[in-house]
Amino acid sequence: MKLLVLLLSLLPLWAKAQLMEPLDRWGVRTAYTRTNGSYSFGFVGVSLNSTEVDPSGLAAAGAKVYAGAQIGKPDNWKIIPEVGADAFFILPAGVGVSVNTEAITPRIGITLINAIEFYWGYSFAFKEGNSFQGRTFSVIVNLYKGL
Repeated sequence: MKLLVLLLSLLPLWAKAQLMEPLDRWGVRTAYTRTNGSYSFGFVGVSLNSTEVDPSGLAAAGAKVYAGAQIGKPDNWKIIPEVGADAFFILPAGVGVSVNTEAITPRIGITLINAIEFYWGYSFAFKEGNSFQGRTFSVIVNLYKGL
């Protein structure tokens, strides 16, 4: 588990090195997440973004790190802190991972230049009875200067 946490903490640095452009664009990240087939959450947070578009305009690469909170009402209102990182290398494919107080969720999906994203993933819960376990689907809107 310690190795996994170490690798996840290095993901944003690796993505930043690959892009050769600093993560320098602050933004607002909002999302809707459906998890375990029965729980819905809204996400509000901030993101640090980088996007590089090929001069031809046909290819792009980008990355972001973010932090915020999942807000939902599975049984009673919950606020679940979350951090994560996303990257895309060839439009429109993207990958990401998030960690919250209940689970770790790797995901893949479709992204429109790091602004509008659709991700499918699988949450690996830290303990039984969590809201985040099993399949997840997220629709994400990430707004930042320089889009």
